[in-house]
Amino acid sequence: MTRKKSNKPAKAQAAPDAAGKSAPPARARLPLAAPPLLSHESPEDFEEHWRRMSEALAPEDAIEDFWARNLADLTWDVLRHRSAKVRLLNALEFEGLTDLIRDHVGPGEGKINWPGGIDNFIIGWRIGIPEANDAIDDLLERLGLGMEDIADATLLARQDDVDRLERLIVAAEGRIHATLREVDRRRSALIHRARAILPVLLPPPTPGGE
Repeated sequence: MTRKKSNKPAKAQAAPDAAGKSAPPARARLPLAAPPLLSHESPEDFEEHWRRMSEALAPEDAIEDFWARNLADLTWDVLRHRSAKVRLLNALEFEGLTDLIRDHVGPGEGKINWPGGIDNFIIGWRIGIPEANDAIDDLLERLGLGMEDIADATLLARQDDVDRLERLIVAAEGRIHATLREVDRRRSALIHRARAILPVLLPPPTPGGE
């Protein structure tokens, strides 16, 4: 009768060290929830991010495994929010351009030929139509303006959205610092406890070596 093959994972075997003694097996990382990723984010990138956080923190037990993962999640949030701010401002440059032109070209500016209206040219500039690009570039040049002015105008137009993202970043950074303080506090407490019991475990030698 053949034995049924077990589906249980094999226990990690200790590798012998240089002296031939078996070293303790590597501690398994605490299994945690799935990465908190959005649809466009890469699981491989997060795994590498988590690995680097774990290496930096060097967790020593399951509690510190949880903290290392928490730090990975929070720092990922910070990176996500910063990227979102940049993408938002890039995607909405046409709003900044619209405000910029309306600030510098009044409603009585009838000498500029905008077939179909200025809004059509801004839409054409947004989607990359060459004729619209040339017309907008020519206008900006005559006004002494450039892409940095469009970026500034976009920031002003979306200041409330940017402020909300900044508050999310600050909140995540605050939780990061709080987690690191907890790690330091716990490790300091462990060191103090170890120092307290050390004389019991290793009493000082008696006079004469007895």
